[in-house]
Amino acid sequence: VHLFSNNVITNSIICENSKIHNSTISNSFVGKNVEINEYSKICDNSKICDNVTIPSHCVVKNAVVTKDNKLQSFFSYVGE
Repeated sequence: VHLFSNNVITNSIICENSKIHNSTISNSFVGKNVEINEYSKICDNSKICDNVTIPSHCVVKNAVVTKDNKLQSFFSYVGE
């Protein structure tokens, strides 16, 4: 796991080879080889599956993101 500066991670599982950049993760699961880019928030029992890239400024709330999901750059809201 590669944790870059200014991350806030609580009550979550982060699997091997994942990279977290200046983001917030709470009550969630992050799979293997995931990259979460700047200013993103993963929360409320979300699951990020293996080999997924979360773009900058993305909010994932109570959702499952697989590698087949295409999230937009800059700002995306996924979930509830």
